[in-house]
Amino acid sequence: MDHLACAGQPRVTAARSTASRLNGVNAHIGSAAKSQAFLAVTAQHPEIAAIADAANPMGRMGDPDGDIAPAPA
Repeated sequence: MDHLACAGQPRVTAARSTASRLNGVNAHIGSAAKSQAFLAVTAQHPEIAAIADAANPMGRMGDPDGDIAPAPA
């Protein structure tokens, strides 16, 4: 891994370790949100939602409208 990829590692580690105790985490890491495609799949297979929630450091998938800020224009 090059030095630029490693530069944000302490922040990502801190975000993951505190995510379950906070309302939100402001970190530039790939987020997992309940997209329309995700909702369509989990409507047919609810066990997938439980697995995804358990794998997420916050203990739940993000809500695209409530958790993720829109990109600036």
